Amino acid sequence: MATLVSLGSALRAQKDYQEARAHLERALAINRMVQGEKHTETMKNLSNLGTLLKEWVDKGNTLSPSEREEALVPHTRTLRRR
Repeated sequence: MATLVSLGSALRAQKDYQEARAHLERALAINRMVQGEKHTETMKNLSNLGTLLKEWVDKGNTLSPSEREEALVPHTRTLRRR
């Protein structure tokens, strides 16, 4: 999982947001399955993905309504369970 996060962070630094997002989403999914929704590492991965999506939008890009739903709804449920 750490490798996926490191790769995602490196790709984000290179402004390759789509590839970075894929790796960070995969790391988050694995963390959820292995460590659970409330684990610290899961929350860190959620934060990393949120930061990436914010940068993406700040650069003038947009998320489609379905992408917003996909990106936000599962994460909102995670945060509510805390």
